[in-house]
Amino acid sequence: MLQNRQDKRHIQLPRQARPPSSHDIDHLFGQATANANIGRVVELPFGSEPVMFMITVTLPKLREKAQWMFYKVDHGQSSLEWSETTSDTTMIHNALCAQFPEVDMDLKSGKGLGMGAPPLILQQGIGEPAGGKAPRQSQQSMQQYRPQAPSRGPGKSLMEGELKHLSAANLMQSIQVGKMTGRLEVIGQNDTINVFFADGTPVHALAGGAEGEGALVELVSLTSGAYKFYHEAPPNKRTINKRLDTLLLEGATLTDHCRWLDGKGVNAESYLTRLHGNITEQSFEQIVSKGLPCDLGLQKSLYQAIDNHSTLMELLRRLPLRKFEWVPALHNMINCQLVGIRNGPPPTQVGVQQESKNVSPTKIDWLAVRAAERSLYRSDSGLLLFPAFLGFIEREHQRAQALRRPYAIVILELMSRNDETNERVPLSIKGVKDVAQHIEGLKRKCDIMGHYETFSLALLLPETSSASARTFARTLCDVLISRGLQEEGRHIVMKMGVGSVPDDCDRLESLLTVAHPR
Repeated sequence: MLQNRQDKRHIQLPRQARPPSSHDIDHLFGQATANANIGRVVELPFGSEPVMFMITVTLPKLREKAQWMFYKVDHGQSSLEWSETTSDTTMIHNALCAQFPEVDMDLKSGKGLGMGAPPLILQQGIGEPAGGKAPRQSQQSMQQYRPQAPSRGPGKSLMEGELKHLSAANLMQSIQVGKMTGRLEVIGQNDTINVFFADGTPVHALAGGAEGEGALVELVSLTSGAYKFYHEAPPNKRTINKRLDTLLLEGATLTDHCRWLDGKGVNAESYLTRLHGNITEQSFEQIVSKGLPCDLGLQKSLYQAIDNHSTLMELLRRLPLRKFEWVPALHNMINCQLVGIRNGPPPTQVGVQQESKNVSPTKIDWLAVRAAERSLYRSDSGLLLFPAFLGFIEREHQRAQALRRPYAIVILELMSRNDETNERVPLSIKGVKDVAQHIEGLKRKCDIMGHYETFSLALLLPETSSASARTFARTLCDVLISRGLQEEGRHIVMKMGVGSVPDDCDRLESLLTVAHPR
């Protein structure tokens, strides 16, 4: 049954016997849009036991559309019937009229149904009067308000939307309020996160190679991405034991740490340096203990990986870590003045290397080398031709097989999007060249970049494991998105695929299939 909640993030209006009128919906929306209630879930329960209903509304931020959700509670079991993202209260009221065609919901007058109105006993299905099944017409009317999703996995999604309209925290709170069971899938710009719920409680989460509470915390920090919720049984495996409100708080802390690092100028191209030439392990432990609580072993591993001449992106390729792991560790070490930030290469990397004694250097005609290479590159983009790029992959595959070493490829499918019509078209050669120039400053010199098929880019990453390649791809995607790349006023969007030998497959042909974006 629906009970008054003590959760300060939720506002529950008094339960009423009959479905809400247009006046009630306007009042509900007014409560959600009040400045003091922005981001809070406002609930209006109605009906009589054992079958009851509840409609909720949340306004994530000012000047954004409201998120509406309609639940049915049958003998204590809650299920989401539909959800809608709109600030049009008339649309929501029309949806409720279609749900309950046998009830005069006073649409035109806008008056609420007073206490003197006879109670409505709703003990059958949605839109089903006490005397029997609802007319066919009412059932058809309902469908226009139910979100229609393409079939995927075990069935159609119960709800879907964008995180820019409803934050991940509010989304999971809504699932908790509705005591829903199923899988929440969030497809971000560079990763897919799945969270499994049982009666509104998160029990298992997956994000790339990570799982458990950290994956859910990372989801809270996402600000963009598409979500879908599927009704399916959660796995027997349980990796989440903390309460949802605790994890949401940890996610908010992660977001604050990311903003703090941004304010310090930390980005993927920043060089990290040790501020203490020699430090004992005991001294290190004493210094970090004065900061915020953070995994000590993780901080030691990250500190030892800092060599004073590698960027953050290069460090994360050698030590693949998820955001919820490295952000708190780096935040604490910078805050404790153990690690410094340099936005350019250290002096030791600038200039000509000293020549070995008693060795006369061989003269090389580099102009002739470049002339020979020219036939491998497209003149309009300056990038490797697709057949030439495949040739480099073949050589790297042979080397990796002989030496039993890993390598990976990353494929980027590039499109430009019209924000008004959401129309997407392949990026022009000039646009591909511009993106490639941004990537050039992020990849290693030994990484090879070229065209892939007609409209895509690809990177060959020698000596790179699957975990390292995925970390690189996530970081690369974050950097490119942060730069807001455009082509003729249209935003550039991308899909990324990653594959590695031998972690993901053994054959070169299989690698190309695994790494192709889907």
